[in-house]
Amino acid sequence: MKVETREEGDLLVLVFQGEMDHHNLRGISLQTDPVIKRLKPKMLLLDMQGVPFCDSSGIAAVIGRYKIVQAWGGKMVLHGLNNQVRKVLNLGGVFNIVKRGAEAMTGENKMQISFISRSSNEGFARIAVSGFLAQLDPTVDELAEIKTVVSEAVTNCIVHGYQNTLGMIYITVKFNDAGEVAITIRDKGCGIEDVEKAREPLFTTCNTGERAGMGFTIMESFSDRLKVYSRPGRGTRVVIRRKLSGRRGQVRKTA
Repeated sequence: MKVETREEGDLLVLVFQGEMDHHNLRGISLQTDPVIKRLKPKMLLLDMQGVPFCDSSGIAAVIGRYKIVQAWGGKMVLHGLNNQVRKVLNLGGVFNIVKRGAEAMTGENKMQISFISRSSNEGFARIAVSGFLAQLDPTVDELAEIKTVVSEAVTNCIVHGYQNTLGMIYITVKFNDAGEVAITIRDKGCGIEDVEKAREPLFTTCNTGERAGMGFTIMESFSDRLKVYSRPGRGTRVVIRRKLSGRRGQVRKTA
């Protein structure tokens, strides 16, 4: 089985690809455990979108990784389970065992990150936000739309907010049990003189031809509500609100 690892601050993502059976899972601990123990993440995300099949060996693999992060009070989230995988893990008591072992993810949860306004960090922002929201077990389409909104907002900070200079971009993500998500993305750049004009389709202040002037339009189409606050010379704050239905319509309580 192929396992890719991605580290995003306090979040460690393990991306599983292949069938979870006895043959494929041989040596899985050698692939995953050293990096988990070295990084000691507060949140371990097992991305299982690429797992088409799971038997009892998969149950042991999931529980084994959970026991590791439990040692320092970490949490674990399962993402992208198909119906067969979900049923097998449920029959194995995975969700019940994990819920009893640590604080259930109920109530409001919150994440904050900041990074320099380099275009190379756009991908990091998408991964960090979508990884955090994976706790809600969103659909593939919902996750793709969230990534799109984040990408557009961050790009606006880089291209328009800071223009040819470097500054900090700040992202705050909050959600509750009902799947209501609030994403705030802000900069301390040049600000927007006319917000309403800037939100018009095809309007752009970029003269290089690299921007289509559709950023706010795309963000609005993928959001339930979009608010833009800006002051010239002080920066811009974009607040995106979206309710995620998720695959089961509620937070997966796995940690």
